[in-house]
Amino acid sequence: MKDARGNKKSYRRGRACAATPPAAVSRQKVELKELFALFEVSKLIASNVKLDALLDQVLTSALQITRARRGSLMLLDERSKELTIQSARGISETIIKRTRIRLGEGIAGKVAQEGRALLISDIEKDRRVRRRSGGRYSTKSFISVPLVSMPLRVHGKVVGVINLSDRADAQPFSERDFWVISVLAGQAAIAIENAKLFELLRNSYMDTIKVLVSALEAKDKVTRDHSERVASFAVAMAQELGLPPEETEGLRMAAFLHDIGKLGIDISILSKPGKLTDEEWEIVRKHPDTSAKIIGGIQFLWNVVPFVRHHHERVDGKGFPGKLKGRQIPLGARILAVADSFEAMTAERPYKNPKSQVTAIAELKSLSGTRYDRRVVDALVRTLKRGKCYEQGR
Repeated sequence: MKDARGNKKSYRRGRACAATPPAAVSRQKVELKELFALFEVSKLIASNVKLDALLDQVLTSALQITRARRGSLMLLDERSKELTIQSARGISETIIKRTRIRLGEGIAGKVAQEGRALLISDIEKDRRVRRRSGGRYSTKSFISVPLVSMPLRVHGKVVGVINLSDRADAQPFSERDFWVISVLAGQAAIAIENAKLFELLRNSYMDTIKVLVSALEAKDKVTRDHSERVASFAVAMAQELGLPPEETEGLRMAAFLHDIGKLGIDISILSKPGKLTDEEWEIVRKHPDTSAKIIGGIQFLWNVVPFVRHHHERVDGKGFPGKLKGRQIPLGARILAVADSFEAMTAERPYKNPKSQVTAIAELKSLSGTRYDRRVVDALVRTLKRGKCYEQGR
């Protein structure tokens, strides 16, 4: 139908539908983008993402929200009381490496010291900033927001600063930009504190693991560095197979600890150059369960016990200690089995010469589908080739 002027009318359930103004549509899109960016940062608070990746994500979100083309995220070193750039866009590597701002110096230093955000529309006219600062920045409008995990008056502390400049449309930053970045900064500060605590806890666990491994190496000097090499192979395969970072980290810890149960085995058995007797072999076969019992009482960040307990299982079900078969065996344990065997084959021992990588791989392939997971063996081959460490066969 047409109106009196000949224009078409749009009806829905008997009512005219007014078209949404373009400006309103654009505004809705901006608001949705802001909400999505805030949501992405809020998810990071509960995650175990590494600090570097977290900082990059926070800065990326801030740039997207404000359409800024230049920005930096600085963290405060509590000892030196200096801010250093940890993530940046539109800033040269030279500036990133050289920049160290003490509390109270420049815009970022002042924001960090006072814990109050600054929205500057014109850096040359703003009385809060010295005029000589104008030459340091490519645009007149600037946002600098402190990263505070909670209000300072409630025992909060500044952990860093987000700086943004150079909007894509060359317009000054708005009050809305300022408000959204302030909200984002509060969320980011919590995530950063969590990431720092997580890394501290992780390092503490690794120190504990290294002490346990050192105790084993002190007893069995023949296999010194074995666990570290196994961990290197296992992590490479896990990454090749696309395991999530937290599972890969758990596998790395399991690799360091997989033989810890050998602490209870007599050194004469561990270092015996010849074939083990049935009784001696029965003792050795117990070490995965012993290892699992030793670490079972430790509250690890990742569940590493299944990897340690089952790294001597076989995909045909003839392994030990549980005689698990195929996919019943945790993938981490299947990876560890290949890494452990490959390291043992290629390592030099007083009672045997090392095999070349080519020979070892050929043996692993011949046992794929019976002893080892074929997919895991293939992953090892790919990582070795990509690492350019694939030896010529003898």
